[in-house]
Amino acid sequence: MQRALKNTILNALLVLILGGMTVMAQTTGAMLYALGNTTLNGAVVGSSTVVFSGDRLQTTDSSVASITQSGSSIVVNSNSSVQYENSQVEVLNGTARVSTLAGLSTRVGQLTISPVEKAAKYEIIKHDGNLFIASREGTLTVSDGSRNYAVQPGGNTMLALGSAGWQPSAQKEPAPVAAAMVAAS
Repeated sequence: MQRALKNTILNALLVLILGGMTVMAQTTGAMLYALGNTTLNGAVVGSSTVVFSGDRLQTTDSSVASITQSGSSIVVNSNSSVQYENSQVEVLNGTARVSTLAGLSTRVGQLTISPVEKAAKYEIIKHDGNLFIASREGTLTVSDGSRNYAVQPGGNTMLALGSAGWQPSAQKEPAPVAAAMVAAS
């Protein structure tokens, strides 16, 4: 009888400990799904793996990748590089398309691009010293820490990176500018 009680207590403790570890594992990482030659922190990855805060993802000209976490997904186009963080993704080069229900923001250098509301769909292209931001759904705020600029749903803006005092261009229809930037890369 005493042995059965000890086993019951031990099993209950294992369920609590392992259950807690499972919840922690689900909240600290995301899943990476890759198609083609994709590297994570410099090592080639298979079709899927777990990514953690600080991991760097690089796609080649014949690859594409998707990072999914609770409430958000990031599609990383070919010839692009991003660094994943739990609450944001940094676009180092190339194109990232974000779809979020959880307010996932994007960083490019000193600029932060954040949805005003939790839900948004937007695209970031960093290419040749320029930054293109297009909002497909939801208003975005572009901030350098001292100034804010809004990108309305269906609108876009282009910024010159590295210049003293960025000035956004007038908002335009997103498709033609995005296509021109993609064609140039």
